[in-house]
Amino acid sequence: MPAILTWPVSVLEPFRFSNGYGLFAVMTRKRFEIEFQGSLDGSKYVPYPFRYKPQDPSAAPGIYAPYQPRFEWNFWFASLGGIRQNPWVLRTAVRLLEAEPDVLRLFASDPFNERRPKSVRTVIYRYWFSRLETLRKRGVYWEQQKLGSYAPTLTWKRNGAIGILAGARR
Repeated sequence: MPAILTWPVSVLEPFRFSNGYGLFAVMTRKRFEIEFQGSLDGSKYVPYPFRYKPQDPSAAPGIYAPYQPRFEWNFWFASLGGIRQNPWVLRTAVRLLEAEPDVLRLFASDPFNERRPKSVRTVIYRYWFSRLETLRKRGVYWEQQKLGSYAPTLTWKRNGAIGILAGARR
């Protein structure tokens, strides 16, 4: 690491103002993001846009301090495990399938304008910052790689019950 970046630590270290202990002393090296997608016809899926998480590769990263976007922050924890450890993710998908207004308000917008989608799926992506040259050429801040399904795809059955179309990858 360049010395210019470490000088504050070396200057302040004798005063013991901070240390590397704590809940987030060591962060993950990869960034995974969960995305909900809905479909009116069961074939073309549209993402439910989050307010704060990276989703659109051409959107610049935001700074939200001191606000803590708790709903979206919890997806970071969920992405580190599977659906069995985070059943609330599947419950969120069920509420999106039902077009539940309280849940829809947690997102930046409702891509279906309060209509109930035919199906909802949950996909997991890996994100990383793009290189400076990529940002300059393509205007892309984020690179993303689709890893697959995080949770089963949910759909409406003829009798009005919720069915499972496809299983989760993890």
